[in-house]
Amino acid sequence: MNRSAKIAVAVSLLSVAACETLDSADLRTSGVYAEIEVEAHGDGQSIVRTTLRPGGDSSNTYLELTAGDRLLATAQAQTKTMVASRNVWDEVHYLAAFSRDEADTEFRVAFERPSENGEDADDSTVSLPEPFRLTSPRAGALVVPGEDRVRITWDRAAGDPVEVRLEGDCIWPFERVIHDDRGGLVVQPGDLEAHGEESCRVEVTVARVRRGELDSNFGEGGRIEARQIRRTWLVVRPR
Repeated sequence: MNRSAKIAVAVSLLSVAACETLDSADLRTSGVYAEIEVEAHGDGQSIVRTTLRPGGDSSNTYLELTAGDRLLATAQAQTKTMVASRNVWDEVHYLAAFSRDEADTEFRVAFERPSENGEDADDSTVSLPEPFRLTSPRAGALVVPGEDRVRITWDRAAGDPVEVRLEGDCIWPFERVIHDDRGGLVVQPGDLEAHGEESCRVEVTVARVRRGELDSNFGEGGRIEARQIRRTWLVVRPR
């Protein structure tokens, strides 16, 4: 992406208006798009996050559960009612926390509704991928884009793709998806592009990702994924 295109994307993101909400009772299950994510960060905990929207993944409207609708998350025979959380953009997500983060722990999310609101969607499942250690780079290492390579390494495991992301105020975001996990990635000097003249902190995020099975009663589709996520950080100094 050239510089003009990147600036245009940044401007368009800044111009996005606050999100809207819709009572879930006003929408049948056949019109719901669901995003379900399970995140584990290596601290013995997992967070389940569910987002429901009308119309598809580009919708700027979020469902608020009303009139008896509820979301339930289950892990290892423990079931919790998911609780609403609203961020500064008025996005509505539903959360539940569990004291488990082992590989292959299965999570099930159920959208339960009174019959007058629509069909239940109670069989969305996903299991956590293998946990891992992020072994490099060293936290706080200094990197000069265009000059330095960044070697990122982690414990390898077969079967699940790995997503790598670098982001900070003085660089354009860097992203890679690795389908053949060899336990590492080298970001070449020309792959990390800085802007501006000030140094900044850059977050390095590595996530092992596993897709699950979304209940087919969500008529607009969606996705369910589980992630083992590890992070470190760099100091990037533009040349």
